[in-house]
Order: sequence, then structure tokens, then C-alpha cells
Amino acid sequence: MMRKSNHPSVYVVTPVFNSKAHTLAFLKTVYKNDYSNFTVVIVDDGSSDGSEKAIKKAYPKTVVLKGNGSLWWSRSTNKGVEYALKNNADYILTVNNDVEVKQDWITELVKCALAHPKSLIGTTIYYKKNKSKVWYFGADFNLKTGDLYHIEDEPKAGEVRESKWLTGMGVLIPAEAYKKVGMYDAKSFPQYFADADFSLRAAGKGYKLLVSSKAILYNDTDNDRGSKIMRQNTYRALLPIIFQDSSIDSIKIRRRFYKRYFGTDYKKAYNTYLKGRARGLYYPYLKNVTKVKLNKLKRSEVQK
Repeated sequence: MMRKSNHPSVYVVTPVFNSKAHTLAFLKTVYKNDYSNFTVVIVDDGSSDGSEKAIKKAYPKTVVLKGNGSLWWSRSTNKGVEYALKNNADYILTVNNDVEVKQDWITELVKCALAHPKSLIGTTIYYKKNKSKVWYFGADFNLKTGDLYHIEDEPKAGEVRESKWLTGMGVLIPAEAYKKVGMYDAKSFPQYFADADFSLRAAGKGYKLLVSSKAILYNDTDNDRGSKIMRQNTYRALLPIIFQDSSIDSIKIRRRFYKRYFGTDYKKAYNTYLKGRARGLYYPYLKNVTKVKLNKLKRSEVQK
């Protein structure tokens, strides 16, 4: 355990929307943490599943802020960060609600932050269904192909790795960083890329982007919105993936991110990404949908 004098205040900020079971399971692991000076701020963006009532009943210490359903990740997180800053937080810890965290998660993040001043500290993320497999231990991007990718190497014991950008899933940020960098760019990136954008802007202000191998959480990769849509097996399901601002594959949002960070070659990188995505996702998905439709048609004909 850390000394009492080394326990700065940490505000854990988590946006939620109609995912009560995930939120309660997440809070159960968070409140088992051995760190003594943290506050959980849930930003409930208009849930209709009774999330707020269930949270307050099971975990009354939790601060619940309400949205109207239009905040998405970026505005929800900004709302939670603003609350934390008003309450003199030393650090803000952003994290999703569909994860499971280790008991020493906050402690290890704070230790790393104190050892590395003026840094954003990311979490090492493993798959929830396969807790020995790394999902994220730092990240990079390829200027030629337009790929933003996770580094999935198994970390060495005690390793702290520099990262090109940080996911918002478990990153400890000094409160002062928001004063120097600004908030998440909700106008440009309402759902995805706001976390990466913030970390890159922070790096531009002189902050180091690090990932601690000792701070660990487990991610439910089957719960992301894209995975749910892709399991629908309908032609219409592909359209939101490509065109909605809330999608990680939104061609408008992704182009905006590339233009900001990929320099003069951003168009080439963007077009290369689109071609690769078409080969790897769009065409195979449409082919699979067609196959499913034909199989249903054949079964209906047999039943007749």
C-alpha cells in the first residue's frame, strides 16, 4: 500500500447508457479497489433501464450525473471531468463500464503517475473472456495504411511503455492537463477518436503518454456497438457503421481525424484504409448477409 501522503484524489469518470448489468458489475470491481481516495462519477446519458436507481441503491457513494441521451461518450466524459475539476480532483481516471478491474488498479496507476510527472498513464488491457491475452499495451498508427492499432505484446514485469496515443479505457490524467490541453473535442469526435485526439493534443503540450503493465483491467470486447451491429446479418446494419457519427468506422469522423494528424498524406492514408476495410469487412459482411438470406429462403421453401 502507498503512504497516506501519496494518496491524491482520483475521480473515476464513466459514461453509461442503458447497460445496467454491465455498470453494476463494473462498480462491484471498482469498489473492491484498495486505493483509499477515489470517487466514482457515473454520467448516465438518458438511460431508460433503471440504471440510476440501481446504482444509487447498490452503491450510494457513487455520484450520478444525468444527460438527455444526446451526450454520447465525449460530452458525457466532459460532464464528468467538469464535475471532478469543480471538486478539486488531482487526477481524472476515464474508463468504460463494460470492464472488470483488478483490486490494485487505481493504486498502480497512481504509483506510476507519481513516478512519472506530467504524464498520462494508460492501463494494460486484457480480454475478459481470455484473461491471459493482451488486447492493449500501448498503441500506434501507420501513416501509409491509415491503421490505428493496438500493441498486443505481453508486457515484461513492471514495464512502463511509451505509446503513440491512448485509449480512454482506463487512463489516469492529471487534472491540470485539462486546463492546458482543453476538454474532449465533442464537436469533432462525439463518440470515437476523442480519447486518441485528447492524448495526442496532450503530447503536443509536452505530456508523456505511458502505459503501466501493473495497472490491469479486462475488456468485454463482445459488448462494443460495432460487434452488436455486425451480428445482425442485415443489409441495413452496415449503413450506421459507415455513416453514423457515433461509429468508429464513420467515414466522416475518421477522415476528420486523419486530416488532423496524418499530415499532407492524409488522403492517401484515408483511401488506403477504406480499401482495406472494404476488403476485410464490408464485402465479407455483405457476402455473409446474402448467404444468410438465401439459407432462410431455402428453409422457407422446404417448409412449404
